[in-house]
This record gives sequence, structure tokens and C-alpha cells, in this order.
Amino acid sequence: FSTRAKKESLDLDRWTTTGAGVFATIMAIWLASIEVQSIWEQAVKLLALFGGAIPGIFALGMLTRCATPFGVLVGALVAIAFTAWLQFGTSVNAFAQGCFATLVVFVVGYVISRIFPNRTARDNSNGLTVWDLR
Repeated sequence: FSTRAKKESLDLDRWTTTGAGVFATIMAIWLASIEVQSIWEQAVKLLALFGGAIPGIFALGMLTRCATPFGVLVGALVAIAFTAWLQFGTSVNAFAQGCFATLVVFVVGYVISRIFPNRTARDNSNGLTVWDLR
């Protein structure tokens, strides 16, 4: 790396560290203000909300040949919205919310990918699904 590239990288590292610190401080203040009974419960809820879609995205890419970036994005957004509804509108357990999010992103992503196919994405996925293993 050149001296300039190292300086830019160091600047990015500093801003990233500062941003992470500010985010962590805001989250700590928020958790203290809502008088949560258990930090573990809140962590599981946040993980279900934002991380529940990740296994569904993985499954969609590995188990289907028709998955498209647009389908995955729509599926993930619908799964996040559905999980938010589960958290605030029902009494479903946080662990079950993550499972539902996985299922929602897979089904919605698959349907949207079939409705709006992307030939380039399909051509680029050759050899990447379980159907191509030998």
C-alpha cells in the first residue's frame, strides 16, 4: 500500500470504530430507558429481527436455481417486517420468530424470483446449488 492508501485506511478504521462506539452507547441508553427485564431476551429479539432472514437467504440460494437478487431483497424486507409484527403484535417466542423469518424470506424470495426472473443471475448460479452437485 502507498502512504496515502494507508492513511485513508486508517481514517476509515477510526470512523468505523467511532461509529460502532456511538451505536453501542445509543443502544445501551435505549436498553436502560426501556427497563428491560433481560438483556438476553432483547438480544435474541434483535437477532431474530435482523438476523432471522440470513438462513432463509442461504437456503434460497442453495436450494433453488431461480433465486434473484431482487427476490432475495424483497424476501428479506418482508421477513424483517413480519418479524417486527410478531414482536410487537403477538406473544410468539423470540426463537420461533427467527424460524418464521427464515421461512418467510425463503417463500417470498422464491415467489418473487419466479415472478421477476433474472436471466443473468440464473446463468451466474450454475454449479452453486445442491442440484448441481455430483
